[in-house]
Amino acid sequence: MKRKSNSGATDQHQQNSQNKNVRRSVFVEGIRPQTNLFSGTTYRWDSFLDELRHIADPSERVLPVSAFGNPALGDFFRVMPPSGLRLEIGHDDYKQTLPDSRTYWLAEIKKIVGFYLLMRYEGMDNEGDEKHDFWINIGSDDVKHVGYCADQENCELVPPRKICGRKTEWRQYIVTKLHACKTLTNNWVRERQLSLLEGRFKIGTRLELLDRLDSSRVRPARVIEQLGRRICVQISQEDVDKQHWDEAKRATDVQVRTGIWCDESYELIFPVGWAVANGYGLCANDAYMAHCAAIAQALHRGEQAKYDELDASPDIFYDWKENVPTEGSSNNDTIHWQVGMKFECLDPLNQSFLEMKVATCLALLRDGYLKVGFDGPDMEEEATPIHCTSPYLFPINYAAENGIALRGPADTESAFSWKEYLRQSQASAAPHVLFDSLPPSTKLAQFKVGTKLEATDQCESNLVCPATVCAVRGRLLQIHFDGWDDDYDQLFDCRSRDLFPLGWCEMYGYRLETPRGYDATRKRRRTTIE
Repeated sequence: MKRKSNSGATDQHQQNSQNKNVRRSVFVEGIRPQTNLFSGTTYRWDSFLDELRHIADPSERVLPVSAFGNPALGDFFRVMPPSGLRLEIGHDDYKQTLPDSRTYWLAEIKKIVGFYLLMRYEGMDNEGDEKHDFWINIGSDDVKHVGYCADQENCELVPPRKICGRKTEWRQYIVTKLHACKTLTNNWVRERQLSLLEGRFKIGTRLELLDRLDSSRVRPARVIEQLGRRICVQISQEDVDKQHWDEAKRATDVQVRTGIWCDESYELIFPVGWAVANGYGLCANDAYMAHCAAIAQALHRGEQAKYDELDASPDIFYDWKENVPTEGSSNNDTIHWQVGMKFECLDPLNQSFLEMKVATCLALLRDGYLKVGFDGPDMEEEATPIHCTSPYLFPINYAAENGIALRGPADTESAFSWKEYLRQSQASAAPHVLFDSLPPSTKLAQFKVGTKLEATDQCESNLVCPATVCAVRGRLLQIHFDGWDDDYDQLFDCRSRDLFPLGWCEMYGYRLETPRGYDATRKRRRTTIE
């Protein structure tokens, strides 16, 4: 979708920059922020967080961290109580008088909203002190466990100026308050850093990326930036000869010009040598072709392939499902994929993620990949390689049962009927066991209509936007991008790594698109698809 108008972003920044009840994040060491969070070029949740201060149950308004698929810091949120935990929070009240020390004070979590914590300083016991409660992102380096200062040099526990004069024996008061208090683990600082920074790929990693303008081929690419699981991948010009570059096309090819941001589980990235090993189209120079040919020969002989140091190899890509064997690993007692099976699919190259397509398995590739064609006159030309464990694959009738539009073959004039279509095409439907099952009802219950989150635009994956859950359709969530027409809603698997809790962008210094300043009477246009 087209980047939202930035008119109004300055007003939002001015309003938020004066909001002392929402603390600015201090980036954890190792994070390389992509934007200046306070320059007025990124949206902030400050006003919305102010609304939540007096709401008893924020889960009615915000999707909790526990609802997301393997989020950063997820292990900590699984064991954190919704309130009552005590932390040491950095503050700057004595920056002038104690220039060589970092000052902290104890505070209690009153509420958790996404990655944001509503905190109250210890010692604010008077009526009306709740007005001093403040929000802070758990990913901010100002958030420490109780006991952190005691183990550090040049760190002091000092109450903020606004309450400093209320007591004379702060040490005794704190000892009383901290008796048997609950806090984060003693290795919190290190564990948080690892959780935020860990990822399968590092900067410089080489892999293969499907050409979104020509799905019959892949091209060698490099990881040029990395934020945890999220990576920016750009076509590797050192591995593609100049004669393959169409300069006019290159100007609009985002994969070449700037690279695309995606999760490390992105459907359209593959290990080095994947194309040659599978007989798939590859746009690359002779040196890269020869390197991949050697890899493919070793794999076909069952030998250990020789990869370059920064090559992405198959073992870091695949998450296997026990009930979906791959080519060469199936047996007579297990149902497995077969060429010609039909099913429903979310097309990862589509310009709309609000519909499914009738699809066919055209070929079985190595390591569990399927060559998926979308039924119609251009089935072969528009075929796409998709892994058999992909959440984009669905059994027949899924769309109808869940109120989702289904696009059939182009020559289908009447209402689409799977029963009639299978009879006419003399084909069989892929068995239900080959697809992802519905998550437990307790998991789906977390996805309440109207709850807020941050979501990637699947058509322009460099954009992360404020969003709202507007419908639950089986294991798919219909996500509305705040400020945009309903026609631009998108369907995501409920475990998608392209969905984030509130505060993800701030935690990583990634631009959050602003929904403000949008003219609702104007239809937006999409920019060039990556």
